[in-house]
Amino acid sequence: MIRILSLCFFCLVLSVVPGCFRATGEVQFHGKVTVDGVPADMGVIEFEPVNRDTASGGGVIGKGGVYTAKVMPGEKIVRIKANKILKEYDAPDGTHIVDQESLIPEEKSWNKSELHETITTKTKELNFDLKSN
Repeated sequence: MIRILSLCFFCLVLSVVPGCFRATGEVQFHGKVTVDGVPADMGVIEFEPVNRDTASGGGVIGKGGVYTAKVMPGEKIVRIKANKILKEYDAPDGTHIVDQESLIPEEKSWNKSELHETITTKTKELNFDLKSN
């Protein structure tokens, strides 16, 4: 009886465990964000589904304008906040301060993005060179 229960438990585990390791379907890719040819120092990039059938995805823009994103395939609205670092310093209390300014003008801001991209399973790199005017 114990052998039969052990065998049943083993079969149950084998049928459930593969589902735990199933791929999510997300596509991971990288790219570079520049404004007038100059790399962003920092910021964020978001890929929002046009038809809102999946979750948004995105990543952090680091020094040199480089980002890595993980996104479900499909047509996306691309929203970018790109900043330039003006000055970095440590405050007397030890807090690290980063003074920055937006490289993207208000009329091309986050909520007014007209950038669209189609993400596929073959997407490996997406670069964006934005214009400030």
